[in-house]
Amino acid sequence: GGKATQLTSGMAFDTHPKFSPDGKQIAFTSDRSGAEAVWYIDMEKQDTVQVTKDNDQHVQSAEWTPDGNYLVVSKGTRNLKLFLFHKDGGGGTQLIKAPETMKTVEPAFGPDEKYIWFSWRNGAWNYNAQLPQYQLAVYDRETGEVDRKTSRYGSAFAPTLSPDGKWLVYGSRYNEQ
Repeated sequence: GGKATQLTSGMAFDTHPKFSPDGKQIAFTSDRSGAEAVWYIDMEKQDTVQVTKDNDQHVQSAEWTPDGNYLVVSKGTRNLKLFLFHKDGGGGTQLIKAPETMKTVEPAFGPDEKYIWFSWRNGAWNYNAQLPQYQLAVYDRETGEVDRKTSRYGSAFAPTLSPDGKWLVYGSRYNEQ
């Protein structure tokens, strides 16, 4: 219910909005600076802040850390990787470095901020690629280990966890014939 309010306008392609844990900011991806980047809107100040500032990287998605001070960003050139950025900007820190061919997108948190869920695949996108394309995995922020959680033929992508961590919702594609 309620009335929808437009938050951004203009020629920019603004996508993938995510509320901060306290509900005071909304992170989103945009090309408003001339290149793909992560921004957020401060709802109290009614202004926008640019977080990532690369001119030659693709940005697919971003997710707030549970404390609201950082954003996990999926960015790169051919094989996107997860990076951790402070909300005020900076160079960011790459979280998962190997294997080099692993593409990591769609980060998500559950109640335990130690773990980052994400979708991954090996290799670049191919129009006629066979399933599965993506699977779900968890990155342990303390040990640096990656644990694959799915092996669905129809792929598994876009993980979303319930606040209590008891439920996981994700997309999949499987056509029975």
